[in-house]
Amino acid sequence: MTSTAAVSISDSSPEDVAALEAALPAGRAHESHHARAEAGLIDHLVARTADGRPVGTAVIHWDGYHGGDVADRLGPIPEIATVHVAERTRSRGVGTALIAEAERRIAGRGHPRACLGVGLDNLRAQALYERLGYTDTGLLSTVTYTWTDAAGTDHTATETDRAMVKILGAQRLPNPRPGG
Repeated sequence: MTSTAAVSISDSSPEDVAALEAALPAGRAHESHHARAEAGLIDHLVARTADGRPVGTAVIHWDGYHGGDVADRLGPIPEIATVHVAERTRSRGVGTALIAEAERRIAGRGHPRACLGVGLDNLRAQALYERLGYTDTGLLSTVTYTWTDAAGTDHTATETDRAMVKILGAQRLPNPRPGG
């Protein structure tokens, strides 16, 4: 578990699912992430305030990047995904704390790199990731997914992400750009 002055980061618990949905509405995504974490497929991280309220979440996909052919280009590399911080607590270190804990866990399992995808239109998150040492690989992925809102209505969304990578150790990253 990682702690900062503002939040603590730990694995999700069964009790977190409803609290996460209230704080960060995502349909059934929190329930699904928790179930996948319980099965050992992912890590589902929750950022909490000192009084225990959830204010952020992130997922570590241990099986690699989940966007198109980018995974083939990057090779086996854990992906930090679904980083979501409650709007009222943005710019207070919550996202940084979530990423730091994910990186700590990834490095702790012996992985020298971490990757993530950021929406092309999400310049604020991209700037955060660059400040944290992630570099643009030049690789893009477009994914279409279905999510369910709090009323139970299914929605389909398509998102194009920029793949970014950070070296967690002292190794150099080969350039995955064509011709690079």
